[in-house]
Parts: sequence; structure tokens; C-alpha cells
Amino acid sequence: MASTKANATQWASEGSWFEREDGRRGVWVLDVSTRGVLLCVLVVQRWISLGFSGFFASVHEWRRSLFDRYNVVAWNAIVQAVAQFGDFDEAKKLFDRTPCWSIVSWNAMITAYGQRGYVDEAQEMLHRMSQWNVVSLTALVAAYGQNGHLDLAKELFHWMPERNIITWNSMLAFHPGDGSHRLEEVFSLMPSWDLASYNSLVQAHAERGSLARAREIFDTMSKRDWISWLIIITAFSRAGKVDEARKLFDASPEPRNAALWSCMISCYTDNGRLDGAKLMFDTMPVPSLISWTTMLSAYATGGRAREALQLFSSMILHGLECKEVSFVTVLNACSHMGWVETGREYFLSMVSDHGIHPVPDHYTCLVDAFGRAGQLNRARDLLLSVPFMPDCAAWGALLGASIVYDDVQVGELAAEQLVELEPDQATTYVKLANVYAAGARLT
Repeated sequence: MASTKANATQWASEGSWFEREDGRRGVWVLDVSTRGVLLCVLVVQRWISLGFSGFFASVHEWRRSLFDRYNVVAWNAIVQAVAQFGDFDEAKKLFDRTPCWSIVSWNAMITAYGQRGYVDEAQEMLHRMSQWNVVSLTALVAAYGQNGHLDLAKELFHWMPERNIITWNSMLAFHPGDGSHRLEEVFSLMPSWDLASYNSLVQAHAERGSLARAREIFDTMSKRDWISWLIIITAFSRAGKVDEARKLFDASPEPRNAALWSCMISCYTDNGRLDGAKLMFDTMPVPSLISWTTMLSAYATGGRAREALQLFSSMILHGLECKEVSFVTVLNACSHMGWVETGREYFLSMVSDHGIHPVPDHYTCLVDAFGRAGQLNRARDLLLSVPFMPDCAAWGALLGASIVYDDVQVGELAAEQLVELEPDQATTYVKLANVYAAGARLT
């Protein structure tokens, strides 16, 4: 068994995918009868740890190899993996098609629902289960706590006939106590502690403003992992203590993972120190997509659009996959600088070169760009032609531009749409009055 696991892990790392004719990665179809279900599960787990971006494109090939055999272990492993990796819609489809559910797949879906804020659905999942265990109830406790239903979390916690250390850690992280002394009380009641317990305690103190106490506990920890360092660095960053955060980062053990590097870059950008962020970014051994996006957003919102576009070009040259949010940032930078045609070119490139379907935020950036440049008719025509119902942000951008350029006709149209979307929003009427005043039509 041990040798099979070792071979499976190596195979998953080195040879479980191949280049397809269309340039995408595919997966070697497994012969379950000879390699075993264990191999399949280990490969899935390894893909998750590697962040394999082509995972979901290859699920269909796994289905042909595994699912047609109606192997419950394989089904549940895939459902759990997909739910953890983040493709929630795909996980739901797989779960609904599972020929025989196990408690593992139920628990995975409860956790996934909770992480995405679907508390009612997570609760319904539990009620649908023919039986549950401590993991099931703990997942629901976490779902309640993560989404602010602290009384429900506490009620379920006290009702549970059995609790494990993960249950206690969840209550520690989301405890509705009104002070640090309550956290310490919950911690002292725990039958045992692990590293996650101490991490939760440090984070809970930091989030309640007890930064000194969080640091004190951190310094007394006999063992730390990268999450421990991430929590304390983030705490100092949010408090605006950039230099202290940097000292902690420098004290963290090497090699540092991408999360720690990205955290420190965000620390600089969030506190307006873009040059420090760029220096940290350039020092990073292998910048992650999050790091690229963080720097890109910092330049765009910091009024350094030229650097943002240069960084975006470098991002493409480095072969990173551009996401929807990356183009939102780029279009926003063009909008703030009044670069209408440049923004339009990026929009068209997003669709034709990168195959990204525009979302409302992309159109809003274009509307804002047209509006800032005084091209209100183009902005209006764009909003009237989009393949969805424009939201308040888009119409609000158009209304704001109409005030600046004294365009009563466009302003009336934008205001009418805003009133229809948000009839109780008084600021819309105030802005419309400003439009009339600017056009000398105030009645």
C-alpha cells in the first residue's frame, strides 16, 4: 500500500497530464481495475495541492474512466476535490449525478455551501442526510460562524453530542464574545489544542483590535506554520504598521510561499507605499497570479495607469492566464486617465484574443471612460445595447458624467433607470436636480 501511494504521488506530479492537439492539457485515462481507486484519489489530491488550472477541463475524461464504473469512492473523491478547489457549480452537478452518496460527499457540499454564504442551503443539506457525524455538524457550525449567524453557531455547538478539536477551533474563530477575556475563556475550556487552535486565537484577538495580545500569543507559540505567520503579518498590515509587518516577514522561515509574499505586497499597497510593493514584487522568486493582480490594481487605483498597463503587458509576456478581474483593473486604469480608445482596444482584445466573455464590470468601465471623455452619446448607446440589464453602477457613472457635461437628456435617462432600480435612493433625485440646474431647467 505504501509503495502504491508513493508511486501514485510521483505519477500525479510528473506524468498525469499531457499536451493535447489544441494546446490544452489533458489527462491520461486511468484503468481503475489495474491501478486502483487509491491511485485516482491521490492524483486528485495532488492536482489540488499543485493548483492545476486544467483540472476541470479534464474531469470529463475522468468520468469516462471512473464514473461509468459507478465506483462510489471515486465519485466522492472527485466531488470533494472539485468543491474544495472552488468550482462550486461543477461540484453541485457532480454531486447530483453521484449514483450513491456517502457522508464524505455530503460533508464536502455543506462546507462548500457555507464558504460561499449559502447558509440555508448548507442547513438543508444536513436535513436531507439520512445520518450525520461530528464532521457534518462541525461544517454547519463553521457555515453559521463564517456568515455572521453566531447565535445559531453557538446553539448548535452546545447541542452537539460530540465535538472534535475542529469544532472547538471553529467556535474560537467565530465566538461572539465582546472582549478578549471571553476568547481566553473559550480557549481554556477546550479539552486539547493544536496549531490551528493557537492560530485561531491569534487571529481572533487581532480581529478584535487586541494586536498586542495577538503578538504575545504568537511569540509564545512553540510551533508555527506559514498560516501563523500570515495571520500575524496581516494583523500588523491592517493596523497600518508596515515596518513591523516587514520585520515579521523577514523573520519568517524560508522558503516563503506565495501567500506570504502576496500578503507583504498587499501590506505595502494597502498603505499607499507602491514603491515598496514593487520592490517586494521584483524580489519575489516566482510572482503568483495574485501578486501580479495586486500590483496591477494598486497601480490602477493609485493613479499610475501607465505603470499598470506596462505591468499588464509583462504579465501576458510571462504567460500568465488573464482573468476577468485583470481586465476590469486595466479598463478602470484607462478610464481614470481618459484613454478611451486604449480602453476600447483592451476590451476588444479581451474578447477576441483571450476569449473572456464581458461581464457588467467591464461595460461599466467603458461607460465611465466614455463619460469622463465627454462622449456621453457613446456611453448611452453602449448601455442600451449590452446583452443584460445594466446595474446601478453603470447608470450611476453615466449620470455623474451628465452632470459634469451639462447633458440634461442623458442625465434624465440615467436617472430614470436608477429610480427604477433603486426607487428609495434619495441621492438619485438630488443628482437629477443638479442636472436640471446645470442645464438651466430647474423648475
